[in-house]
Amino acid sequence: MAWGRRKIFRNPACGFTLLELLLVLVLVSILVLVVSPALTKSKGFHRTDLKKTARELVSALRYTRSTAIRKAKAVEFKLNPLQSKLWYPAMQVGQWQVLPQTQVLFTTAGSSVRADGSGAIRFFADGSSSGGEIQLSREGRSYTIVVSWLTGKVSLQEG
Repeated sequence: MAWGRRKIFRNPACGFTLLELLLVLVLVSILVLVVSPALTKSKGFHRTDLKKTARELVSALRYTRSTAIRKAKAVEFKLNPLQSKLWYPAMQVGQWQVLPQTQVLFTTAGSSVRADGSGAIRFFADGSSSGGEIQLSREGRSYTIVVSWLTGKVSLQEG
């Protein structure tokens, strides 16, 4: 019996050519260019943006409350709904933060409303507050932030 050499045949069709890889990359980049503007202009993007703004306001209100408790004195969270501006203790004096394009409705105690249309929610050393409600809305979507006057608890409600 003769020992012959066995030939090992390789399949020339395994793998991709450089041309095929480049073609796939070009098609994927065209798809990304076409789809990405449609995603950023959709209502879903604005909804998450509005929710992000509402959550940031809740965070700022909670920070103001904790500052009042920590310093053992009354601290104000100020909001001007006409100019969509807000101020709270983490910010420098006189520097207001501008909210993104959003319709703002602000309800608070009558004594906390000022002549320029701005108002304040005052948090006290025991954690209670003057209470209030802030409603943010855009394109039929709205979020309401409620501050309890008795406990100072800040909550976010959709719709």
